[in-house]
Amino acid sequence: MKHRIVLIGAGSATFGLSTNGDILKNNALEGSTIVLHDIDAKALSCVAEISQQYV
Repeated sequence: MKHRIVLIGAGSATFGLSTNGDILKNNALEGSTIVLHDIDAKALSCVAEISQQYV
């Protein structure tokens, strides 16, 4: 089943990367869309780039 998962505060290296990793490893969430939000655009960009490389 596809879901839309929104992570608020995803620019946090600890929270954002670990949560993304958990989501991407979960077979039940395969095909879902992950939406990242944070007020720190630079940090968010780093987490988004690393997450994209993981995919």
